[in-house]
Order: sequence, then structure tokens, then C-alpha cells
Amino acid sequence: MEAQAGPPVDPAAQLRTALGFDEDGPGLMMLEKASGKLVTLANRVSSGAAVGHGSHISFTNGLEVSRETGAIYFSEAQAIPVDLFPGGGVGAPSFYSIFHGFLFGMLSGAPAGRLLRYDPATARTEVLAGELWYGNGVALSADEDFVLVVESIRTRVMRATKHKAASHRGSGQR
Repeated sequence: MEAQAGPPVDPAAQLRTALGFDEDGPGLMMLEKASGKLVTLANRVSSGAAVGHGSHISFTNGLEVSRETGAIYFSEAQAIPVDLFPGGGVGAPSFYSIFHGFLFGMLSGAPAGRLLRYDPATARTEVLAGELWYGNGVALSADEDFVLVVESIRTRVMRATKHKAASHRGSGQR
């Protein structure tokens, strides 16, 4: 193992959620350290999943990486797509705006966020909890037996099991 200057490297710090730029839309992406390229890990819930199979992952947000399995637990803020705005002015790049999606999601009165798990060993993505009010920060418990996810619009934290897929609304403790 090479000696490393600076603070210890956190696996979650090496992974980033980003908006996808491919034809399948946004999703969970990883920045390859060697090449500097963004690689899509998941942009849909896996087919055959108990809940939401095949559904798009629209706007990924917080994430936590399991020290035990390497599984990535992440939130989808809401199922409302973010807007791509063309660059304004001379040479200004295009950019994605989450503000309109956030505002529409809040005003729509429909909770559309989710807590998901991506398993790198199988490349499967499953929904652990649904109908969140703007799913945000994610944290695994110290012994990794449950996951916490923040619902920003409702200013609360929900506890979900990390092993069972959600089967209906309210599939977690709030």
C-alpha cells in the first residue's frame, strides 16, 4: 500500500453523483480516477426488482458506501427530471438546473423521492423506500444494519432497513 499525504480517503468521497449526459438520462455515476471519465453505474431500477422495476433514476443526491459490501445507498431527490438550459452569452456552457424541479416537486404535493441501493457485485439497483419528500442526505448506521435518509421538504429523517426492498408507501420508520 502506498503512503498517502493528507487526510484518509473516504470511499464515498471517491464516488460522485452527477447528472448523466447519455440518452438514458441521469443516474448514479462514478468518476474513474485513472481516466477522469464519468461512468454510469445505474440509470434505472433493475428489472425484476420488487418495486419500480425498470423505472428511470432521475436526480440522484446523497450517497453512502458500505464498508462491508461496497454497496452504494443513495437517494433520488424526486422523479421530476431536471432542466437543461442552453448556455447564455458568449461561450457559456449549458447547465442543469435543479431549482425548477425542486420547486415543482414541492408545489405538486406528490412525494416522488426514493432511497435506492446499487450492488456493484451484481450491478443491480433496488428501491429501499419510496414516496420521499425530496430525498437528500444518506447515512448508514455504525454497524450497517439500517440506513437513514433525509426528506428535505418535510425536514425529517427516515430510517429504512437496508436488506428489504420497499413494498409500499411508508416502508420505513419516520
